[in-house]
Amino acid sequence: MVRSKAEEKATHRFQMIAPLLDEKLDSQELNKLRTQICERHGVSERTVRRYVSQFRDLGYEGLKQKPYRTIPGNCRTMY
Repeated sequence: MVRSKAEEKATHRFQMIAPLLDEKLDSQELNKLRTQICERHGVSERTVRRYVSQFRDLGYEGLKQKPYRTIPGNCRTMY
């Protein structure tokens, strides 16, 4: 089975945030765990919050990196 880079990233992101998805955690434990995850993975707290939010809204698909958007009419051709 061949996995795409987007799937690999999504899996890594899910493994990173999985401990934060436990609804039994109180806010103090959640903040402490979030800080530990940020330090361990070298990402900002905002990034971790965004991953959790995307997972809650869209599931695993929300953790996949979105393709970059090109701006129509901004493509140059060589003559």
